[in-house]
This record gives sequence, C-alpha cells and structure tokens, in this order.
Amino acid sequence: MKQHALFFVPAMAGWQFWQARQRSERGLAGITLFLTGTAAPPVLMAAVMAEAGVWNRFVYWTIQYARDYVSIFPLQAVPRQFTAGFGPLFDSGIWVWPAGLAGLSLLFFRGRFRVAAAAGAGLFLTGLAAAVPGYYFRGHYFLMAMPGLALLNAVWLAALAEKLKKTPGRRALGLLPAGLLVIITGDLLVRNAEMWFRLPAAEVTSRIYGASPFPASPGIAGYLAAHTGPADTIAVLGSEPQLFFLAHRHSATGYIYVYPLTEPQPLAPAMRQEFFKEIEQARPAYVVYVNTLSSWCSAVIPGDTAKVLDSFQNWWVDYSKNYQLAGLVDYAANKPADFYWDGQMAGRTNPAPANILIYRRN
Repeated sequence: MKQHALFFVPAMAGWQFWQARQRSERGLAGITLFLTGTAAPPVLMAAVMAEAGVWNRFVYWTIQYARDYVSIFPLQAVPRQFTAGFGPLFDSGIWVWPAGLAGLSLLFFRGRFRVAAAAGAGLFLTGLAAAVPGYYFRGHYFLMAMPGLALLNAVWLAALAEKLKKTPGRRALGLLPAGLLVIITGDLLVRNAEMWFRLPAAEVTSRIYGASPFPASPGIAGYLAAHTGPADTIAVLGSEPQLFFLAHRHSATGYIYVYPLTEPQPLAPAMRQEFFKEIEQARPAYVVYVNTLSSWCSAVIPGDTAKVLDSFQNWWVDYSKNYQLAGLVDYAANKPADFYWDGQMAGRTNPAPANILIYRRN
C-alpha cells in the first residue's frame, strides 16, 4: 500500500494548480513547495538505506518485487477480484455509497459547495484509482477512498439542507437532510453493531478470519515466549508474521511471510532458496509449521502451486531432522482453538492432521 500513495501526488498537485487558477494566480510556488515536501522523505530514506549498505535490497523489494507483484493477475480477473474485495465492504454500509455519488453531482452546479465537492471527488476517485494496481482489490485498499467518500456525503447533505431552506411553504422538508443522516449512519451502526460493540475480541477475530491461524496466534506466541530467550529466533513456515510480534521474538529469516515465495512471479525461486539458507544459518529455537493452504498461497495456479509447495516440503523433510515436535494446534471456524503442548499431545484424539505444528530444536 505504500507505493499506492503515489496516486495522490499528481492528484494533490492538480488540486494546487486548480486552486491557484481559481484565485487567478500562477501557482507554481505552491506546487513546487508541495512536490519538494513530497520528495523529501523518500530521498532522505534512500540516503539512509544507501548509507546502511542495503540500497540493493531496498530496490529489490520496493521496485523489482513490487513490479512483479502487480503483474500476477490478468485484466480478465478484475470482475472476480473486485466483487470479492468490494462486496463485503459494500454490504457493511450500503447507503453511504449512493450518498457519496450524489455528492459528485454537485460538481456540475455552480455554488458555494462546488469546491468542497471537488475536494471530496478528488480524494474519492484518487483513492479508488490507488486500489487498482495489481487487481487485488483487498478490502482495506478501499480505505484510501473513505475520506473522500465521507466528505462527499457531508457536502451533499449540507447542499440539500441549504436548498430546502429556500423552498417556501414546505418547512417539513427541512428535516429531510437530518433524516437522511440518521439513515446513513444508522445503516452503518446496525449492520456493524455486533462486530463493533457486542462481541469479544476473540470472537470478532474468528468471525473475520474464520478457520485461520490468526485467532490461535496469541496462544502459540505465549508458548514460544515462555520457552525461548530474547536472543532466540523462531521461523514460521507459512504467512503468520503476527507470531513474531506477539512472541516478542525475531524471525530467523528476512521473509516473515511466504506469500512472495509461492507467487507465480520470476523472483520467487531465488527467494525460496534464500529463505531456506537463512533459516539453516540462523538455527531457530522453534519452527512453526502452518498446515493451511491459505497461509502459504495468495494465488493458486493449478499444477505450478503444487510444485512450489513440494519444494518447501522436500526441504522441510530433510531439515526437520534437527527438530522434535513440541506442540499441535487444531482450529475450526467459530470455535476456540485446541492446544496440545509436549506431554499433552498423547491425549489428542482428532484423527485429522493438525492445523499447526510447533517444533523445538534438538
């Protein structure tokens, strides 16, 4: 999402220019100051990276990998990806969207709300455009459009209220904007009340992520923290970087999640080899093996994905000889995870393979 912010640079420069034209000014000084301020942090960061001797790694992840990452999905995948990402967001608050679109209509009418509508439209449309690269359309990508959408809602209601004040003989209509505000905000509150106000944090996590390792992460991290020292490292075979944060332990490898290593992109094979090498050199105290496909792959390609996962499995079969099983975790949607540590593993009765396996170095 960091690179996506580039969309806002030309948008804000355009806003500066338009504002200057409205005031009959040339506006170059303001735009120059804005662009200088925008460029300063990246330039300073680049200088720090170069001084630290990691410039090549910075370019590798920020430019080379990012370029390949946004090239994975073809254009034909847009309808499917957009529906999957935007659908739940739309369902969480329906009326805020048509109200925002109504606010866009103010661009075509002269009046004191036109400038505010233009600002909201710029933020909203730029935020939507910033969600497009890669065609992932993940729900949190649309957060970039929310400030503009909120402003468009406010401008539309304010303009409507002013318009109705000038309508003679119909005082009751003056209550319409307030009523619409209640409908819009009430819709958001009613649809999200359970998640926002009623459910405990653990159940909210389970509702959002379903049958995933995330709800079980605090329990796993607690065990790792209790059985390792601050200088010890851990490795996670999967994509659960929250474990490092929750356990307050460093990763044995720079790859804190494996999605880039399994994606159909040209850098993945070299990444996998580096991942294996770094773990072997670090000799982590514990290895967490996540036996869930969604923790390994963000994109599944028939045939290719199986080969990639086989390469991980072949490496682990050999390297796991240095480790012994220390814990098993079973989880399912909408129910607490079951943990079996050390001697407790003998009492596990679930015949299915465990969802997460924790290994201790011999």
